[in-house]
Amino acid sequence: PRLKVEYKDTEQAHLCLAVRGIPLLHPDRYALDLLNVILGEGMSSRLFQEIREKHCLAYDIHSYVNYFRDAGSLVIGAGVDPKQLSRTISAILEQLRLIKKGITRDELQKVKDMTKGRLLLRLEDSRSVAGFLAAQELLTNRVLVIEEVVAAIDSVKEEDILKQADNLLVSSRLNMAVVGPLKNGGDLKDLLFL
Repeated sequence: PRLKVEYKDTEQAHLCLAVRGIPLLHPDRYALDLLNVILGEGMSSRLFQEIREKHCLAYDIHSYVNYFRDAGSLVIGAGVDPKQLSRTISAILEQLRLIKKGITRDELQKVKDMTKGRLLLRLEDSRSVAGFLAAQELLTNRVLVIEEVVAAIDSVKEEDILKQADNLLVSSRLNMAVVGPLKNGGDLKDLLFL
């Protein structure tokens, strides 16, 4: 695990916890997308419900995936009270441990429906459709029609998501950056294990 702490005189500490992910054309891309939605996309995500709603540790907590041609990342971001930073990091890591233990069938169906719904809603105007098609042509040299993307999302199984969690969510892959009113972050590195 790697840690970078930068002092800045701010009210909140902003953290970014990330792991190296998979590239754009990886066959498990849609499984990672769904893992990310379960973890931290939206108000029904595990991180939002646990970190914000249940424990009131952060106002903003979310996750997202980056895909590039040869690399990628899964990133969790949060803004927290500096006094609650260690507790928040521990709570985030606990959610990563829990997601590796499994997801429910209902949870999987909800994230599939949400992901497909978002995709379809985003493609309701000509500009978005053009962007969707152009990005595929430029980055992949293969254009998937919307039905193929929906089918790919529907084909993801629980074990596909858990495989991504097992492969990516491991202690040696953890990287964290924190910006805020912290003189040093030596004790934070001790928290970075799964």
